[in-house]
This record gives sequence, structure tokens and C-alpha cells, in this order.
Amino acid sequence: MSQKEPFTLTLDQHYLALSTWENAYPVRAGFTTRLHGFSEPPFQSNNLGYHVGDKEELVQQNRHQLCEDAQLAWNGWVSFQQVHSDKIGYVSQFDAGRGRDSLEDAIPQWDGAYTDQAGILLTALFADCVPLFFYAPGAQLIGLAHAGWRGTVKGIGATMVQRWQKEYHVQPNEILVAIGPSIQGCCYEISDHVAIPLVEQLEHYHLQDKVEEVLTPLSNKGQYRCHLSQANRLILEAVGVPSDQIVQSNDCTSCHVDRFFSYRKEGGKTGRMAAFIQLAGGQH
Repeated sequence: MSQKEPFTLTLDQHYLALSTWENAYPVRAGFTTRLHGFSEPPFQSNNLGYHVGDKEELVQQNRHQLCEDAQLAWNGWVSFQQVHSDKIGYVSQFDAGRGRDSLEDAIPQWDGAYTDQAGILLTALFADCVPLFFYAPGAQLIGLAHAGWRGTVKGIGATMVQRWQKEYHVQPNEILVAIGPSIQGCCYEISDHVAIPLVEQLEHYHLQDKVEEVLTPLSNKGQYRCHLSQANRLILEAVGVPSDQIVQSNDCTSCHVDRFFSYRKEGGKTGRMAAFIQLAGGQH
């Protein structure tokens, strides 16, 4: 499917703005790059993750810079610990600041969050996994989820949609979704250990005829190229989000280590980018 890249580099080149949404709605959202930060090798230079072994003061400088550049609410920063689950939850002003200054006070066990409060800045960290951004303009609800292969198999994207439907009576056709930069099928090779549960998940949503869009067999038996972002798109469409309300990045974090951190390409010793989303009106 031919589609304009929804994430565009800002003029200062510090992050990618989700311009498709920002130009049309009162929301600020985007995805950072590895460029123009303060961290030293092997985390050079714009590492947003405390948990990788970087100096905490440098991570905090990078986070401050993001909030200043993107006009985000520093006091409303919320992070969760990301354990490759499908657990998500609502956050409010009572959670403001959690995970901002240290990993220890991030919300435990979650891999996604949502809010309807303008002072909250939802953030999540990535270095190949799939970032999922959610927005319901009518209800002014925003959400963010971390979908690695385990989260994808557990249907974390569908969990967000179904939670909004149950709690807010927001129908799937009222939700916009953006799928951010991640490792793409050109670089993501998996074995049956991952492929089998992924196929089972697709079958659960009656997507048997779409498996070839997600898995490309390689010459080595039991090895595949995996198009994980496409798997998430198909699952979201299966639970009712219209295809034309999903925008999807084609940027590969592994291909472009000049711009992104890649856990797989860099052997696990690298920094993290941040996905972020905030309703307009939050105070900087």
C-alpha cells in the first residue's frame, strides 16, 4: 500500500513528528531519533532510557530537551516499565511524573496506557519493537502501546481498542491509529518459536489468508522474515479500526542505525527512542 510517511523529521532534526495528526488535531505526538543528544557511546547520543546502563543525568538532559523542543508537559511525563505484556491502564494527574526521573517509579507491569487529561504526557521506549499510537478525536482520548512480538501475539493493540469500547463507548471506527518506526521485515528474521504463536494469533482473528503479509519463509527451514508492524495493522483492522484510519511508518530502525537505535542490529547494547503523545493544552 502506497502511503505518505506519517512521521516527519522536524526542522531541528531532534525528533519525528506525527505530522499527519498534528496538522489536523489538537494533539502532539512523535518519535525521537538517536541524534542531537547528550549521551556517550554506545548510547550516542539521544538515549531516553534509564535501564540500558547510561548515566542518569544524561538521560534526564535528553528528556528535558525533548520536552522543550516538542513543547511537551515535563511535569506530566508518565512512563511504564514495559515487560512485553498486554496490560494497559488509565493514567491521570495522580500519575504525573511517574517514570520521568527514574525507572523505579515507572508504572510496573504495563506495556500501554491511555488518558483523556491534557496535562498527561504518555511515553514509551523503543529500539526495534512496534510503537502504537491511538487517538479518538470525539472523546479526546489518547493511548500509547509497546508491541514487541510477545505484545503482538497477546493482541495489545486490540486490547486498547476493546478497552475504549467498553469503558467509553468509543467504537473502533471512531479511533485513529498510527504505527511508528520499528524493525521491518527486511531485517527481522525469526524462527518457528515466534512464528507459530504469531500465526495462531492471526488465526484467532480469522486472518489465515493474511499470513503471507506477515511471514516470508526463508531458504532455511523454520526461518522467516517477519513484518511485525503489518501484523499489528491486520489485527487492528480485524477488531474494526478502518484501514484508512491507520497510518503506518515504513522506517526501519535496523536499516537506519544512523538515525535510530536498534537492539538487534547493535547486539543489544544501545539506547532507546521514545514514542510520545499528549493532548494539546498540557502545560510545559
